[in-house]
Amino acid sequence: MVRAAAASRLPAAGNDPWSALAGFRVGAAPSLEAAVQHGGQTYRAALQPGERPAPPVLIDGDDIVVFEAGEAWAFTEPHAQGLEDSGAGDGKVISPMPGRIVAIHAAEGDTVAKGQPLITLEAMKMEHNLVAPFAGKLGRLSVKVGDQTAEGVTLAVLVPEG
Repeated sequence: MVRAAAASRLPAAGNDPWSALAGFRVGAAPSLEAAVQHGGQTYRAALQPGERPAPPVLIDGDDIVVFEAGEAWAFTEPHAQGLEDSGAGDGKVISPMPGRIVAIHAAEGDTVAKGQPLITLEAMKMEHNLVAPFAGKLGRLSVKVGDQTAEGVTLAVLVPEG
C-alpha cells in the first residue's frame, strides 16, 4: 500500500523533459524515493523509474487513497512543520541535521522568549541557530558545546509559561 501511494506521486511517463529525468543521478543508476504520510507517520519507498501503482489509487489534491483487499487506505503528501505549524507543540528543540554544537545561548531554568536563539549547530560549514518555538523556561538541555549530534536528536526541551 505504501509503495502504491508513493508510486502515485511520481511524474507520469511522458514526452516532457521533466518526467524523463525522474531519478536521474550523474554517474550512477537512477534512484527514486517517494514519501507519503499516514496517521502522522512518514513512510518512504524506493521505486523504479516508470513504476506505476499496482492497486487502484485515487488522487485528490494532496490526498492519496489506495484501495486494496476491499479496504481504503488514506495517505497524504508529507508536509514540513515549521514554527508557524508547531503552535504550542511539545517544546522539543530537535537537531535538523547532523552537526556539532558550537554555542549554547541559555541555561536550564532560564526564561526565554519565542524566537530567541537557544543552540547554535554547525553543519555543512554553516551555523544554524535553533530557536525557542514559544516563550517559556528551558526545562532540559541535553547537549554541551563541542558535542556531535545526529539528525532528529532532541537537544533541549522548552516548558511553556503558565
